[in-house]
Amino acid sequence: MGPFFGSIAFNFAGHFAVVGLMALTALVDIILRVFMIEKGEAKVYESCHDVTERSRLLSSCNAPSPATSAKWRIFGLLANPRVATAIYGVFVQR
Repeated sequence: MGPFFGSIAFNFAGHFAVVGLMALTALVDIILRVFMIEKGEAKVYESCHDVTERSRLLSSCNAPSPATSAKWRIFGLLANPRVATAIYGVFVQR
């Protein structure tokens, strides 16, 4: 579908519209990947926050807070060799 939409954008608005469409798609993809929660992490938080009428007000759940773990998740992603190779490929390309 990329060549189809790229040719339509090129016919209506020119070269910069195609580049802008590609950049917008890449930006949306990056934002969605940063805010994605994996199934393994979601299960930990679901089990800790099952609250019923008879559960204690302050439970003894020791799961890390989502904000704390989300801050450092980006560094783990950048340390992945596949991601580093992909970033290198983007910068080497013309």
